[in-house]
Amino acid sequence: MLDRLKALASNLGGKTSNTGEAGERAAEKHLVATRGVQVLARNWRHRQDELDLVCREGEILVFVEVKTRGAGARVP
Repeated sequence: MLDRLKALASNLGGKTSNTGEAGERAAEKHLVATRGVQVLARNWRHRQDELDLVCREGEILVFVEVKTRGAGARVP
């Protein structure tokens, strides 16, 4: 079973990354347009940790993790 999952993941190639990047861009555009946030960093990394967006809304720091799913994804 694990081998099948690994094979499936390797077949996705850059598709997952592209979907994630598109979701992050859409989230950023939405937050800027609707909340007026200022984006301070994208894909900020520290050791093994990563934040998709680091924003500022007035005096408040906002940390954003974006979860993007494809159009055919089954989500409960």
